[in-house]
Amino acid sequence: MSAYYLKQVVKEWNLRLIYRGMADFMVLQVACVALVLIFPAIAMWFPQWLQARRMAERNAQIEYVAPPQNAAAALDGSRIAVRNF
Repeated sequence: MSAYYLKQVVKEWNLRLIYRGMADFMVLQVACVALVLIFPAIAMWFPQWLQARRMAERNAQIEYVAPPQNAAAALDGSRIAVRNF
């Protein structure tokens, strides 16, 4: 569709020249879509990497308190402390 708009903007270019200029780009687009369809992991590695990074940061924010050393200290209510940033 944009080829027709380009034809109206640059009158001295014919549609054959415009389509020839777009052909390389279109071949690359089709090749990329075919690769993603055949190997979907290509498209999914980055979102999975971001999710793993977010989970690692979330786990790093949790601070674990050491268990009490004696039974009397166990009764004072000490628990796992969670810090939210």
